[in-house]
Amino acid sequence: MVAIKAGSIQKQLTTKDSAIKKYRKTVIGDGGLGALLLYELYTLFIQPFPGPVGKQLRRLILPLFLQKIGSQATIGSNVAIRKPKNILIGSRVTIDDFVTFNIKGNGIEIFIDDRVIIGQRTILSCIGYKLKIGQETIVGEKCRLGSKKGLTVGNRCQLGDQTCIVGASHAYDRLDIPVIDQEIVCKGASFIGDDVIIGEKVTILEGVRVGNGAIICPGSLVNRDVEPGSTVSGLPASPVSDRMDSN
Repeated sequence: MVAIKAGSIQKQLTTKDSAIKKYRKTVIGDGGLGALLLYELYTLFIQPFPGPVGKQLRRLILPLFLQKIGSQATIGSNVAIRKPKNILIGSRVTIDDFVTFNIKGNGIEIFIDDRVIIGQRTILSCIGYKLKIGQETIVGEKCRLGSKKGLTVGNRCQLGDQTCIVGASHAYDRLDIPVIDQEIVCKGASFIGDDVIIGEKVTILEGVRVGNGAIICPGSLVNRDVEPGSTVSGLPASPVSDRMDSN
Protein backbone atom coordinates (compact mmCIF):
# COMPACT_ATOMS: atom_id res chain seq x y z
CA MET A 1 0.00 0.00 0.00
CA VAL A 2 1.38 3.40 -0.99
CA ALA A 3 1.08 6.35 1.37
CA ILE A 4 0.17 9.44 -0.63
CA LYS A 5 0.80 12.18 1.89
CA ALA A 6 0.30 12.79 5.57
CA GLY A 7 -2.83 14.69 6.46
CA SER A 8 -6.38 14.79 5.19
CA ILE A 9 -7.45 15.84 1.72
CA GLN A 10 -9.02 18.89 3.31
CA LYS A 11 -5.63 19.96 4.73
CA GLN A 12 -3.87 19.27 1.43
CA LEU A 13 -6.28 21.66 -0.33
CA THR A 14 -5.95 24.39 2.29
CA THR A 15 -4.10 27.50 1.14
CA LYS A 16 -3.65 31.09 2.29
CA ASP A 17 -5.64 32.46 -0.66
CA SER A 18 -8.76 34.56 -0.18
CA ALA A 19 -12.13 32.82 -0.02
CA ILE A 20 -13.11 33.91 -3.54
CA LYS A 21 -9.79 32.70 -4.96
CA LYS A 22 -10.15 29.32 -3.24
CA TYR A 23 -13.67 29.02 -4.63
CA ARG A 24 -12.52 30.03 -8.12
CA LYS A 25 -9.72 27.45 -8.11
CA THR A 26 -12.15 24.76 -6.93
CA VAL A 27 -14.81 25.54 -9.52
CA ILE A 28 -12.94 26.49 -12.70
CA GLY A 29 -9.26 26.02 -11.89
CA ASP A 30 -6.92 28.71 -13.23
CA GLY A 31 -9.52 30.91 -14.95
CA GLY A 32 -9.99 34.52 -13.90
CA LEU A 33 -12.95 36.27 -12.28
CA GLY A 34 -14.59 36.81 -15.66
CA ALA A 35 -14.52 33.10 -16.39
CA LEU A 36 -15.90 32.40 -12.94
CA LEU A 37 -18.78 34.85 -13.41
CA LEU A 38 -19.64 33.37 -16.80
CA TYR A 39 -19.59 29.86 -15.38
CA GLU A 40 -21.75 30.92 -12.44
CA LEU A 41 -24.32 32.29 -14.89
CA TYR A 42 -24.23 29.00 -16.77
CA THR A 43 -24.68 27.08 -13.50
CA LEU A 44 -27.61 29.26 -12.45
CA PHE A 45 -29.57 29.39 -15.70
CA ILE A 46 -28.41 26.72 -18.18
CA GLN A 47 -27.26 23.79 -16.05
CA PRO A 48 -30.71 23.10 -14.48
CA PHE A 49 -32.77 23.89 -17.60
CA PRO A 50 -34.90 20.77 -18.32
CA GLY A 51 -35.91 18.95 -21.49
CA PRO A 52 -34.63 19.07 -25.08
CA VAL A 53 -34.19 22.85 -24.99
CA GLY A 54 -31.87 22.58 -22.00
CA LYS A 55 -29.83 19.87 -23.71
CA GLN A 56 -29.48 22.02 -26.81
CA LEU A 57 -28.41 25.05 -24.77
CA ARG A 58 -25.78 23.02 -22.96
CA ARG A 59 -24.49 21.63 -26.24
CA LEU A 60 -23.99 25.21 -27.43
CA ILE A 61 -22.52 26.68 -24.24
CA LEU A 62 -20.32 23.91 -22.78
CA PRO A 63 -17.63 24.12 -25.53
CA LEU A 64 -16.75 27.48 -23.97
CA PHE A 65 -15.76 25.76 -20.74
CA LEU A 66 -14.72 22.16 -21.42
CA GLN A 67 -11.35 21.21 -22.84
CA LYS A 68 -13.23 19.12 -25.40
CA ILE A 69 -16.78 18.04 -26.13
CA GLY A 70 -17.47 15.98 -29.24
CA SER A 71 -20.28 16.22 -31.75
CA GLN A 72 -23.76 15.05 -30.75
CA ALA A 73 -22.84 14.75 -27.06
CA THR A 74 -25.89 15.08 -24.82
CA ILE A 75 -25.62 16.55 -21.33
CA GLY A 76 -28.62 16.19 -18.99
CA SER A 77 -29.86 18.74 -16.48
CA ASN A 78 -28.06 19.54 -13.22
CA VAL A 79 -24.78 17.94 -14.30
CA ALA A 80 -22.22 19.44 -11.92
CA ILE A 81 -18.79 20.07 -13.42
CA ARG A 82 -15.73 21.13 -11.44
CA LYS A 83 -12.64 22.36 -13.34
CA PRO A 84 -14.24 22.04 -16.80
CA LYS A 85 -10.96 22.77 -18.63
CA ASN A 86 -9.71 19.40 -17.35
CA ILE A 87 -12.61 17.43 -18.82
CA LEU A 88 -12.74 15.83 -22.28
CA ILE A 89 -15.98 14.33 -23.60
CA GLY A 90 -16.09 12.42 -26.88
CA SER A 91 -18.68 12.22 -29.64
CA ARG A 92 -22.18 10.78 -29.16
CA VAL A 93 -21.70 10.63 -25.39
CA THR A 94 -24.83 10.69 -23.22
CA ILE A 95 -24.52 12.11 -19.69
CA ASP A 96 -27.79 11.72 -17.75
CA ASP A 97 -29.22 14.10 -15.15
CA PHE A 98 -27.46 14.93 -11.85
CA VAL A 99 -24.10 13.40 -12.82
CA THR A 100 -21.10 14.95 -11.04
CA PHE A 101 -17.62 15.54 -12.49
CA ASN A 102 -15.42 16.34 -9.50
CA ILE A 103 -11.72 17.07 -10.00
CA LYS A 104 -9.52 17.87 -7.00
CA GLY A 105 -5.98 18.96 -7.74
CA ASN A 106 -4.11 20.36 -10.72
CA GLY A 107 -3.11 18.74 -14.00
CA ILE A 108 -5.72 15.98 -13.66
CA GLU A 109 -8.18 14.96 -16.37
CA ILE A 110 -11.41 13.08 -16.78
CA PHE A 111 -11.68 11.62 -20.29
CA ILE A 112 -14.96 10.14 -21.55
CA ASP A 113 -14.44 8.43 -24.91
CA ASP A 114 -16.94 8.18 -27.78
CA ARG A 115 -20.45 6.68 -27.44
CA VAL A 116 -20.30 6.31 -23.65
CA ILE A 117 -23.49 6.42 -21.57
CA ILE A 118 -23.39 7.55 -17.93
CA GLY A 119 -26.49 7.06 -15.79
CA GLN A 120 -28.21 9.44 -13.41
CA ARG A 121 -26.55 10.59 -10.18
CA THR A 122 -23.24 8.93 -10.95
CA ILE A 123 -20.17 10.62 -9.43
CA LEU A 124 -16.84 10.72 -11.24
CA SER A 125 -14.28 11.82 -8.66
CA CYS A 126 -10.68 12.40 -9.67
CA ILE A 127 -8.23 13.20 -6.87
CA GLY A 128 -4.82 12.24 -8.22
CA TYR A 129 -4.30 10.89 -11.73
CA LYS A 130 -6.42 10.57 -14.89
CA LEU A 131 -9.83 8.90 -14.94
CA LYS A 132 -10.68 7.41 -18.34
CA ILE A 133 -13.80 5.60 -19.58
CA GLY A 134 -13.41 3.80 -22.92
CA GLN A 135 -15.60 3.72 -26.00
CA GLU A 136 -19.14 2.32 -25.91
CA THR A 137 -19.04 1.67 -22.18
CA ILE A 138 -22.30 1.95 -20.24
CA VAL A 139 -22.18 3.17 -16.64
CA GLY A 140 -25.34 2.64 -14.60
CA GLU A 141 -27.11 4.95 -12.18
CA LYS A 142 -25.76 6.07 -8.80
CA CYS A 143 -22.25 4.75 -9.43
CA ARG A 144 -19.16 6.20 -7.81
CA LEU A 145 -15.95 5.97 -9.79
CA GLY A 146 -12.69 7.48 -8.63
CA SER A 147 -9.05 6.96 -7.87
CA LYS A 148 -6.12 8.63 -6.18
CA LYS A 149 -3.61 6.82 -8.42
CA GLY A 150 -5.62 6.59 -11.65
CA LEU A 151 -8.63 4.67 -13.01
CA THR A 152 -9.08 3.23 -16.49
CA VAL A 153 -12.33 1.58 -17.59
CA GLY A 154 -11.98 -0.16 -20.94
CA ASN A 155 -14.11 -0.29 -24.08
CA ARG A 156 -17.58 -1.86 -24.31
CA CYS A 157 -17.92 -2.46 -20.57
CA GLN A 158 -21.18 -2.56 -18.63
CA LEU A 159 -21.22 -1.22 -15.08
CA GLY A 160 -24.40 -1.96 -13.13
CA ASP A 161 -26.24 0.52 -10.93
CA GLN A 162 -24.45 1.53 -7.71
CA THR A 163 -21.06 0.23 -8.81
CA CYS A 164 -18.37 1.66 -6.56
CA ILE A 165 -14.69 1.71 -7.55
CA VAL A 166 -12.82 2.98 -4.51
CA GLY A 167 -9.80 5.16 -5.20
CA ALA A 168 -8.15 5.68 -1.82
CA SER A 169 -8.77 5.65 1.91
CA HIS A 170 -7.44 7.10 5.14
CA ALA A 171 -5.06 5.12 7.29
CA TYR A 172 -6.58 4.20 10.64
CA ASP A 173 -3.78 2.59 12.65
CA ARG A 174 -3.17 5.52 15.01
CA LEU A 175 -5.59 6.14 17.88
CA ASP A 176 -4.19 9.55 18.87
CA ILE A 177 -5.18 11.17 15.56
CA PRO A 178 -8.69 11.27 14.03
CA VAL A 179 -8.96 9.00 10.99
CA ILE A 180 -9.78 11.94 8.71
CA ASP A 181 -6.44 13.56 9.66
CA GLN A 182 -4.34 10.47 8.97
CA GLU A 183 -2.45 9.90 5.72
CA ILE A 184 -4.17 8.97 2.48
CA VAL A 185 -3.20 5.46 1.40
CA CYS A 186 -3.71 3.79 -1.95
CA LYS A 187 -2.60 0.42 -3.33
CA GLY A 188 -2.20 1.79 -6.83
CA ALA A 189 -4.10 2.53 -10.00
CA SER A 190 -7.31 0.63 -10.79
CA PHE A 191 -7.83 -0.97 -14.20
CA ILE A 192 -10.95 -2.45 -15.80
CA GLY A 193 -10.25 -4.20 -19.12
CA ASP A 194 -12.38 -4.34 -22.26
CA ASP A 195 -15.75 -6.13 -22.49
CA VAL A 196 -16.10 -6.43 -18.70
CA ILE A 197 -19.55 -6.89 -17.14
CA ILE A 198 -20.01 -5.62 -13.58
CA GLY A 199 -23.28 -6.36 -11.81
CA GLU A 200 -25.28 -4.05 -9.57
CA LYS A 201 -23.95 -2.96 -6.16
CA VAL A 202 -20.41 -4.21 -6.80
CA THR A 203 -17.50 -2.64 -4.92
CA ILE A 204 -13.98 -2.80 -6.36
CA LEU A 205 -11.15 -1.70 -4.09
CA GLU A 206 -8.23 0.44 -5.21
CA GLY A 207 -5.31 -1.12 -7.04
CA VAL A 208 -7.37 -3.98 -8.50
CA ARG A 209 -6.99 -5.06 -12.14
CA VAL A 210 -9.95 -6.72 -13.85
CA GLY A 211 -8.99 -8.57 -17.02
CA ASN A 212 -10.69 -8.43 -20.41
CA GLY A 213 -14.00 -10.25 -20.69
CA ALA A 214 -14.41 -10.81 -16.95
CA ILE A 215 -17.81 -10.92 -15.24
CA ILE A 216 -18.37 -9.71 -11.66
CA CYS A 217 -21.64 -10.92 -10.15
CA PRO A 218 -24.00 -8.48 -8.39
CA GLY A 219 -23.24 -7.58 -4.80
CA SER A 220 -19.61 -8.71 -4.90
CA LEU A 221 -16.64 -7.12 -3.14
CA VAL A 222 -13.52 -7.33 -5.30
CA ASN A 223 -10.29 -6.93 -3.34
CA ARG A 224 -7.86 -8.75 -5.65
CA ASP A 225 -7.12 -8.97 -9.37
CA VAL A 226 -9.61 -10.76 -11.62
CA GLU A 227 -8.23 -12.93 -14.42
CA PRO A 228 -9.37 -12.33 -18.03
CA GLY A 229 -12.52 -14.23 -18.94
CA SER A 230 -13.29 -15.36 -15.40
CA THR A 231 -16.53 -14.95 -13.45
CA VAL A 232 -16.22 -13.97 -9.79
CA SER A 233 -18.76 -13.63 -7.01
CA GLY A 234 -18.95 -13.18 -3.25
CA LEU A 235 -17.67 -11.22 -0.25
CA PRO A 236 -14.81 -11.16 -1.04
CA ALA A 237 -15.18 -12.20 -4.65
CA SER A 238 -13.68 -15.51 -5.77
CA PRO A 239 -13.78 -17.36 -9.12
CA VAL A 240 -16.90 -19.41 -9.87
CA SER A 241 -16.21 -20.18 -13.53
CA ASP A 242 -13.90 -19.37 -16.43
CA ARG A 243 -15.33 -18.34 -19.79
CA MET A 244 -12.08 -19.37 -21.44
CA ASP A 245 -12.65 -23.03 -20.48
CA SER A 246 -15.87 -23.20 -22.49
CA ASN A 247 -14.18 -22.12 -25.73
